[in-house]
Amino acid sequence: MKKGFSVLEIIISISIIVTIAAYASTNLKKSRNKAAEQHAQTSLNQIYIAIQSLEQDSRVWPGHQLPFYDSLSSQNGITQVIEDISSPEAGLLNTDGTYIGWAGPYLDAKIQNDPYADTFFMRSDYMIDDEQYVVIGSRGPDRTTFTADDIILPLRLNQ
Repeated sequence: MKKGFSVLEIIISISIIVTIAAYASTNLKKSRNKAAEQHAQTSLNQIYIAIQSLEQDSRVWPGHQLPFYDSLSSQNGITQVIEDISSPEAGLLNTDGTYIGWAGPYLDAKIQNDPYADTFFMRSDYMIDDEQYVVIGSRGPDRTTFTADDIILPLRLNQ
């Protein structure tokens, strides 16, 4: 009786292990991407709550944008863009001194960056299905605005 494994048995065993590892690796990557997307969406919901608190105290949204009215972009041709929602200009974490009635901080300091190590943004010119919205968002894994992997929360439609 022979002891040990033949070369063919070893090759088959290795190929099975490699196939299982490749499958598991693909599923792990998908799970991590989904978790990062859910984390970003949860952070956007917390940012929205912070925006509502800022509005309650100062009657404006980040960047001194008026809520529930036509945005600054449709009032005077200026597109309202805040590239870093945690900046003093936004008024959520700290203030630039121009927010009357500011009683913050409204945002937890841990929410300054998205899961992709980039800042959250707010824009008044974000197009969704040919309609212009005010949104807060994450640029997603590619860290580029206006791409398919952006994770956004529309605040309202610009009219």
